[in-house]
Amino acid sequence: MVSYPSKQYNYALNKRISSAAVTAAAWLFSAGCDAVVKELSSARPPANEASGAEVAPATPLATNPAAVEQDKAIALAKEARTLVAGRMYAKLPPAETLTNDFQIRTEMSKVKGDINIVGWQAQKWTGDTYLVTYTWERDGLSRGWPFEVKVSAGIVRFIIGDPELEGKYGWGTS
Repeated sequence: MVSYPSKQYNYALNKRISSAAVTAAAWLFSAGCDAVVKELSSARPPANEASGAEVAPATPLATNPAAVEQDKAIALAKEARTLVAGRMYAKLPPAETLTNDFQIRTEMSKVKGDINIVGWQAQKWTGDTYLVTYTWERDGLSRGWPFEVKVSAGIVRFIIGDPELEGKYGWGTS
């Protein structure tokens, strides 16, 4: 059992946080990551204090290499600055406003009406090259931003405006 420092325990009582949550937080901060994963994978689900029902334990993050590589491809596409490439600025804006993710969110905030946001997706193309897209749909039409991402080299290219890439991936400006 973990002993509670009085300040943390009082905070938990005032905010109606369960003692199990406080115990778990204290344990997570005091234990190493390896111990946490080992304990989570072998622990019996704890009982919910209020109802007595069992609560499923948290599962460790997926370690599937293909999923990890897809996530990396999406992260590279989000952080790249390909949508602002070639723009001229009198004064360089803050770096976070130059990312593809920020530019897309800015454009999406201007879209009006009923839309279905699909979001970020990655499709393996060849080797470690991915087609990464951010898409949304309205009236049965899909729209968005496609990127070619070479994971090993960290290269991100915007497909629209490059006839060769548009043909290769089937994206066009029509």
